[in-house]
Amino acid sequence: SVRGTGALLNAQGRVTVTRTSTGEAFDWGDVLSDIFTVKSRLIEPGNAAVKIHYRGVWFYIDDVDLASKTTFALLSQLFSLQAGDIATYSPALTISLGG
Repeated sequence: SVRGTGALLNAQGRVTVTRTSTGEAFDWGDVLSDIFTVKSRLIEPGNAAVKIHYRGVWFYIDDVDLASKTTFALLSQLFSLQAGDIATYSPALTISLGG
């Protein structure tokens, strides 16, 4: 879930708001529960494991939030696997040509 000043971006129409079949704003907290929380603030956070400044707002994962850091690491690995930029090492295949 995104908490804090991120709601400003919603109000300004700068981000996509996911909606339910009835047209209400979808609450990602119902799905993500406590496994992934992104906080936001106007001043750069000093306690962030990961942070990004976007349109005047700092979005970050708190360094003491182990569940969110673990979920972020898992998502990063999944995206890397899909993108194909993880270095892999295959065993070398040696074929004897006789002798």
